[in-house]
Amino acid sequence: MIIGGIAFATQGGANARNARSPGSNPGFSSLQSFFVGTLCCFVFTLIWSRGFNGINIKLAFQEGPWWQWMGGFLGFTVLVVNILEIPRLGAGTVSAVLVSSLVIFVCPMPCVSNCTSHASWISLLSWASHREI
Repeated sequence: MIIGGIAFATQGGANARNARSPGSNPGFSSLQSFFVGTLCCFVFTLIWSRGFNGINIKLAFQEGPWWQWMGGFLGFTVLVVNILEIPRLGAGTVSAVLVSSLVIFVCPMPCVSNCTSHASWISLLSWASHREI
């Protein structure tokens, strides 16, 4: 957890600085960050699964709800916000706004979850994500 907090605190500044490097821009800085992150994820998966044992790539891509694919886009959004706003507002302010937004969004989730379950919206979303097209 502590390592994750340190990484969160330093990632935005490193990416924002990379975007200002000669020959770079915010888009290329994002691409560099995701490229290195993808390599790290590949090595982590290789180690964790002991050589990709038990991983079924086809099944992993086909199963699950449609909205699980939003993770990459949401990660991209956080990265670009960091790159564009840290030089303007500072790392502390951007981190505080991101964490505050997280708290504001997560706190009402139990109430929202209960309401959607009671109204059967979850079943509808589950059905819609698994139906044949």
